[in-house]
Amino acid sequence: SEKGYRYYVDYIKKEYELTNNDNEKLKELISGDYVSEDNYLEKNAIILSDLTDCTAVILAPTKTDRRINKIEVILLSSRSILVILITNIGEVFQQNYKLDADFTENDIAEVNKLLQSYFYDVDMATAHVIIHGELEKYLKTRVNNYDMIVVALNRLLQHKIKKTVALGGKYNLLKQPDIDNVEKLKEVVSLLEDDKIVELLDNNEVTDKPSIKIGTELKLGNIDDLSLVSSSYNTSKGQGVIAVFGPKRMDYSKIMTLIACVRDN
Repeated sequence: SEKGYRYYVDYIKKEYELTNNDNEKLKELISGDYVSEDNYLEKNAIILSDLTDCTAVILAPTKTDRRINKIEVILLSSRSILVILITNIGEVFQQNYKLDADFTENDIAEVNKLLQSYFYDVDMATAHVIIHGELEKYLKTRVNNYDMIVVALNRLLQHKIKKTVALGGKYNLLKQPDIDNVEKLKEVVSLLEDDKIVELLDNNEVTDKPSIKIGTELKLGNIDDLSLVSSSYNTSKGQGVIAVFGPKRMDYSKIMTLIACVRDN
């Protein structure tokens, strides 16, 4: 039962001992040649999935202290804008957007007035909450076709904070006998999309100690047969996440040990 798994996990006392095969596989992470960070993360995810027979996910490190100091919209023409975003560490991002309706200088001045009020020293990762909350609420009463401005702001933010996801053994979950009907298969396939995985990991508290969510604790609707073991890792580029998805009957001790080994690399 789920309670039984939870009791077992909470009181695991015996640590998993790496086998010769485990050690040989892990050595590949040190000895390999990698052309990019993405390539290195993907190799880690593949090896972790091979050793666990589950699906491994690694989120690339991102700066946890990136904040927005300013967002400004410049009207280039009645149907074209430039959106500029400046962060607290001096990064400047800008993007042109074509609009499907006419905007005036007064419209854009109203937009910038609200942006100045809401976007100073704001956590970059949660800015979309403000856009779809207070900002959208006030724009709706002041600017015609405000939704086009909201879409442009969202696109810039999503592009700049999009997290790199490395997947290993993507279809291992689909081989699990626990996923026993078409509807569950569809939900698992949907879950394996990059944005869904990032959202799931963001919604689950991840620390440098392995965190384990079992079955319904993941709050995945009809998918209550899976577990998630995850841990954060830190580099000079920021904080990332290593996670393994698998059936509730997975070898938790083994997976926790292997995640720790990959993390320490």
